[in-house]
Amino acid sequence: MNKICVVENIRYFDMPTEEIIAKYFLVEVEEDFNIGDQFRFQGKFYSLSCKRPKENLIIVKEIKLKYPIDECIAEDNIKCPYCGCENTDSWEVSDNSGEEICEDCGSTFVWNRDTRVTYNSAPLKQKEIIGLNQTTTRK
Repeated sequence: MNKICVVENIRYFDMPTEEIIAKYFLVEVEEDFNIGDQFRFQGKFYSLSCKRPKENLIIVKEIKLKYPIDECIAEDNIKCPYCGCENTDSWEVSDNSGEEICEDCGSTFVWNRDTRVTYNSAPLKQKEIIGLNQTTTRK
C-alpha cells in the first residue's frame, strides 16, 4: 500500500518522520503512479511530485484545474489555460510563439506574444513666443 501525502514544499519529505507523514497524509492506495501523473480525489486534483518507494510514499501537490477552460487568455505573462499557472519569466522567451508544457498540471498549450507599440512625449524646448507692440487698434 502507498501512502499519498499532499505538500506544497517537498523539503518536508527529505527525511520523513511518522509525524510529518501523519500531518500531510491524504489517502492510502494500492495503485502505483508515475511522476507527473494526475488524479482526482474528493473533488480535488493532484499531481505527483515525488515517490519514495522504500517508505511506500507518494508525494503530491494540489493543482487547481479551471472549468470551463479558457479559450484564450491575454495576460502580461504566459499563463496555462488549464490551471492558471503563470510563467513569471515570460520576458526571457526568445520566440514570439511556441508550445509549452505546464510546470504545474502537465498540460500542453500554445502561446504567442502580442507586441503593442506605444509612444511617450515629454517637453524639451518650447519655441520662443514673440510679443507684438501694438500702435493702432481696429475700430
